[in-house]
Amino acid sequence: MRSTILLLALTAMASSALADPWPARAANYSYAPIARCNDAVAATLRPNEARYEICTDQMAVFHEALERARGANKLLIVDFGATWCPWCRSLQAQWPSPALLGHKSPTVDFAKVFDIVEIGISTMHAGRRIDVPSGHAVLNEILAATSGVKLRAVPFVAVIDPNDRSKALARNLDDFEMASAGRHDANFIRAFLIEAHDHLRKGTAAPATPGWLRAKFNRAWMKLFGA
Repeated sequence: MRSTILLLALTAMASSALADPWPARAANYSYAPIARCNDAVAATLRPNEARYEICTDQMAVFHEALERARGANKLLIVDFGATWCPWCRSLQAQWPSPALLGHKSPTVDFAKVFDIVEIGISTMHAGRRIDVPSGHAVLNEILAATSGVKLRAVPFVAVIDPNDRSKALARNLDDFEMASAGRHDANFIRAFLIEAHDHLRKGTAAPATPGWLRAKFNRAWMKLFGA
């Protein structure tokens, strides 16, 4: 019995030693508020905007979420978006619903398995779109940990293991958009999250990410048929 416990402990220690931890913020990273946040009136988000904390250092928001997920032994969903993006706003309303993070599948209780953090990468100021540099810093950190995935549109989602930087997936969701309903297909998002969970926690195959041609076909299909 003791030898079994010792073997399990040594295995856990070996796995921990092999893990590639998420780095602390880079030494050359420094936070600078965006221009919109210098004006208290302009900084206030309007009712029709997606709710990202654009006037807070998004890198700090991300690392706080990493610690929270690590302490709860959960995978972290990182939802990147823009305040001006209607699809981002609709997805934010979907996340806490029974269709997504309130869902229980036969194998995955989403509320117990996933935590989420929402990171803003763009907003409006003086009538034009401007980047949120601290949000892009988070995006670049996560893209560097994934295998060749590129941002095509917001919202853009990553699922990561907070203990191991080598375990990270990212996906564009534009081919999940149901134009007629003004929201994303929750069935497809759930399927992706379950596959992501199984890959990151059980070592199964990574979820397939469609190429640009397949994604274009999927988007056209969803606009025409909504499923």
